[in-house]
Amino acid sequence: MYRMLASLLFCLPVLSVAAVPAQIVAGSQVLWLQPDGTVWASGDAESVRGDDDTRPRKSFRRIVGLERIVSIAINHDASDSAAAIDVDGALWLWGNLAELACTTEECKMPAHVPRRFEALGRVRAVALGQQHLIAIGHDGKLRSAGSNELGQLGSGPLRNESRMQARLPRLIETIADPVAVAAQGDTSLVLRGDGTVWGMGSARWGLLGEA
Repeated sequence: MYRMLASLLFCLPVLSVAAVPAQIVAGSQVLWLQPDGTVWASGDAESVRGDDDTRPRKSFRRIVGLERIVSIAINHDASDSAAAIDVDGALWLWGNLAELACTTEECKMPAHVPRRFEALGRVRAVALGQQHLIAIGHDGKLRSAGSNELGQLGSGPLRNESRMQARLPRLIETIADPVAVAAQGDTSLVLRGDGTVWGMGSARWGLLGEA
């Protein structure tokens, strides 16, 4: 009896870790989310790889500072930004878009170090554009942050917007029941629960379904 209980208790952490599905995203770098919630990277020498080594790397190494991760994303068109969501719904950024998580004009942390974007709150999905991001919050609402030159944040561009203003998340109230998000360059796409797809920002290459 005691031996059986000890065996079950020993297995519980393993079952908990195995509940995280493995995931791979790639651009010029490859990010690999493992079942234990850690993120490993290889590829070109960029901050997305999570280190400051100036040489390309063929082997995977763990990105320090990321634990209990359940989802990862990368900026596919430029491969210069990455994001991760942990089990608590916190969003972590590194690479060029990491400056969105800075609370002052000058961020002292290197771009390759993941930092938490606390102003966005808890999220369950995120997509990265070239200079912006769009996310679905735990409350089921859409939020966006970053550059809005072409309206990719779901609102009209603000004139004379400062870098600090661009870091403030915006609530997109015009699109209800979002279930998935995607981004490409200056374009944002949202899949709703009714199966319709909504787009914002640049219509280049027909990304918004228009000529």
